[in-house]
Amino acid sequence: MSADHGSVLVMDGRTGSPVRIRTSSFPDFMRPGVWFENAYWRFSGMISEVEMREYLAYSVKRSKQPLPDPVIRRFALYVETFAKHMTMAAWIFLEAPQREKYEQTMRPVIEGLAKRRRGAKTMEDLDAMVFASVEAGFDPL
Repeated sequence: MSADHGSVLVMDGRTGSPVRIRTSSFPDFMRPGVWFENAYWRFSGMISEVEMREYLAYSVKRSKQPLPDPVIRRFALYVETFAKHMTMAAWIFLEAPQREKYEQTMRPVIEGLAKRRRGAKTMEDLDAMVFASVEAGFDPL
């Protein structure tokens, strides 16, 4: 986990050369509050394996025990952060006309996840966030 250091380094698929991209070039709506080399829960540390298993057990109705409120809030932040990272990863490699269309498509998804995260209080709120994320092509689980 890190703060925004002003740029990210990616490999140009055509040349194999590293390219530094300024984080200010990303649209505001997709810039995460925390940055990870790999935002997936297992690598980012935002969610523990125990917490993920507890969420999954509740979601498939094997458990009636919801996650504690602080974990629900952190899990919601994880889903939003993961979606933002995945959105940025796709956006980087699009040409300008495709970027605009992608931004128009993804803005309501990411803004919807951010709004849901701010109000997340229940396991059902988390489910809604996960389903919205998966529908957009990002599987945070």
